Amino acid sequence: MDREPLGPEDIAKLMPEEYALGNLTILFKRADVGLKRCIRFLTGIARRARSHRYAVLKAVDPAVAGATFDLFEEPTTKPS
Repeated sequence: MDREPLGPEDIAKLMPEEYALGNLTILFKRADVGLKRCIRFLTGIARRARSHRYAVLKAVDPAVAGATFDLFEEPTTKPS
């Protein structure tokens, strides 16, 4: 069930026409900006959560406390 992600135009088309106030171009741009802000916000939350989990593990697990790695590096292999 692979689907293409929705773009700003797709999202804007789902909204009632009166939201466009007669100018779909502006609505598309606003949807794009809103989508980018939402993604940035969620990415920030994920990074803070990752840091918090690491801090807790580091405090209770000596193996984690002594490990050195880049917490925000994207994994290059899939977990098995």
